Amino acid sequence: MLERNCIGDFGNPPICVVIQTYFRTEYLVKVLDSILALNYPKELIEVILAIDPRDLRALEVIEKFKNKGIKLKLVTLDVDLADRGRNLGIMRCSSEVVAVVDDDVVLHPETVNVALRHLRDRGVVAVGFPAISASPSLGEKLHHWRFSGLKSVEVFTVMPVTFFKRSALLRVGLYREDMGPPLTIHEDWELGSRIRKQGYKVLVSGEICVKHKFSSESRDFMFDQYYNRNISVRIIFKNSMKQAIHYVKAYVSKHWWSFLQVLKVSPSSQKLEYVAYYAIPLVAILLLAVNTFWFLTFLLAVLALIEVHSLARGYYRVLSVRERLAYPVILVLARIFRSYLALAGLLYNVTIRGLAYRARR
Repeated sequence: MLERNCIGDFGNPPICVVIQTYFRTEYLVKVLDSILALNYPKELIEVILAIDPRDLRALEVIEKFKNKGIKLKLVTLDVDLADRGRNLGIMRCSSEVVAVVDDDVVLHPETVNVALRHLRDRGVVAVGFPAISASPSLGEKLHHWRFSGLKSVEVFTVMPVTFFKRSALLRVGLYREDMGPPLTIHEDWELGSRIRKQGYKVLVSGEICVKHKFSSESRDFMFDQYYNRNISVRIIFKNSMKQAIHYVKAYVSKHWWSFLQVLKVSPSSQKLEYVAYYAIPLVAILLLAVNTFWFLTFLLAVLALIEVHSLARGYYRVLSVRERLAYPVILVLARIFRSYLALAGLLYNVTIRGLAYRARR
């Protein structure tokens, strides 16, 4: 277990910020500007950028920021693998505190100070922050807004902005390089679950939020164009369907196993949670076939448990009463859907492989 004085009880330790970016210079500039605006001594901040060597615009940005008071190091990789870039950056860090930051978020000025306050707890290895757009998507509302206003809550995933104790992270293992964009989803969930299984804490602090720039700006552009009558509802629907299909393909594809990798490294409590997600629809269908009253009673009991759990943990406290009641239920339904999508992916791939094997014979 990490000793408390690895970070220090007093004073400001040096920190390292790792950013992996891939031809998104316009957002990278905003991220670096937010690092310059941090309420933390600039001489104690080191930034390591992992970029594609062909990204000449990113190289220009780096040269511009080298003269602004923060130390910048460059890591190049000639393949678009987000987690490899993150891992290369972490390995190049010289500080015990390392922050992994997505290239489309803007940090709050107090991000470092809040993270350090939590990391001084011996058992805490990772502290993340919710990332919320100006026009949040439903996914952001479900997964990130629930933390807003909470001092801290233990979770099983790391976030778009996460501060780590580097020595503990090296013992647990870095990001899996066969997961993450553009290969699979769930690399953040897999790493957070693996940290939790080793007995460490992964926290999300909702005292502050970071701004998610990419999704909000692209979505705002779409709706601005719609209200200016330059784009139709059909096009917005078409783009929404593309996102939904992309999500389904993340499970029903050759990378279906990413969900399984998470469960393999999950603590028992998380495995039991997903057993429940599989069981709820099955029990509901069985009761409906036997007795309508027991079916309705079961659904009401499940809804009550969901609401009590959410209210007890303080989720969605910054939202309206209606949203505080609706979002926990939608989140559970989304997790049930995700669980059965993963099962469909497994069955689909087993079937395809079986047919391919029979064809070879």
